[in-house]
Amino acid sequence: MSIDELLDYLAGLVVGDGDLYHRKRKGEYRIRISDSSKEFLESVSKLIRKTLSINTKIYKHRKYNCFILTMYSKNLFFELRRRITANIEKPSIAFVRGLLDAEGGVSKSVRGSIRIHFTNKDVRLINSYVRVLNNLGIKYYVTKTGSKYKVFVQNKENTCKLISMLNPLHPKIKLKYQNLTGMQCLP
Repeated sequence: MSIDELLDYLAGLVVGDGDLYHRKRKGEYRIRISDSSKEFLESVSKLIRKTLSINTKIYKHRKYNCFILTMYSKNLFFELRRRITANIEKPSIAFVRGLLDAEGGVSKSVRGSIRIHFTNKDVRLINSYVRVLNNLGIKYYVTKTGSKYKVFVQNKENTCKLISMLNPLHPKIKLKYQNLTGMQCLP
């Protein structure tokens, strides 16, 4: 993964399941990503350390059943903030991969078909996500329940195309898809 792809991917992860926080009194610029999978965060941490040479720390949250990947970098803070804004308007595949890894999942419908979903309350992120799906020729449908939007991709052709084109890194997407379908859709 190139530096540009990694930065767009991290922007997607942060806007999906993280935060950017500037503590003015201490002059700290903190970036956090949360997830239930410590192994996933360890793989993201390894990419960050290897590609960006930024130290990271992973810890278990005291109240919630999740882990937090934390890093401090003024330059990365402002770069991610810039990329989030830019990718909402003109999303890259790497940004949408980050969104899917942060807020996506794989499930079986009542009828037994496999579907991949992305859930978010922010309609701007939903629009960014579906813009990339449209550009890739992937069919989808959107539902709204309360304040949450859900984008579903289903049937073998479309789900396999999504997996191969976006190439998600999170095992909750990639491995679960392989386990449910017995298929491996290669990029």
